[in-house]
Amino acid sequence: MAAKRGTSATKNRDAIFLAALQTEWPFFGWMQEYKFHPERQWRFDFASTVAMIALEIEGGVYVQGRHSRGAGMEEDMRKYNAAAGLGWKVIRATPQMFQREFKSSICKWIDDAAGGLSDV
Repeated sequence: MAAKRGTSATKNRDAIFLAALQTEWPFFGWMQEYKFHPERQWRFDFASTVAMIALEIEGGVYVQGRHSRGAGMEEDMRKYNAAAGLGWKVIRATPQMFQREFKSSICKWIDDAAGGLSDV
């Protein structure tokens, strides 16, 4: 069974993910559960206001969770489209992708989104 947001397993996992992001890009000022929208209560799982990059961890995709059902997907689309309108670049991954592909794919996507800022 997949861990639900707020469980100790998810909190521990997210602490590890945040530490990995902070280690790889220490000057990006990564934050967890960052409220990015001025009117809605939308939050990014992880965000850097320095680079305007967000990382969303899409849980439950293998168990028909919120992110893989119609209404949940539509709400995610509203959130991500509003974020793009505010200048955010959003990287999306499952927890499994983060664990398997952090150094290969995730780091490359964040570096590409940073447009050279990560090389400073």
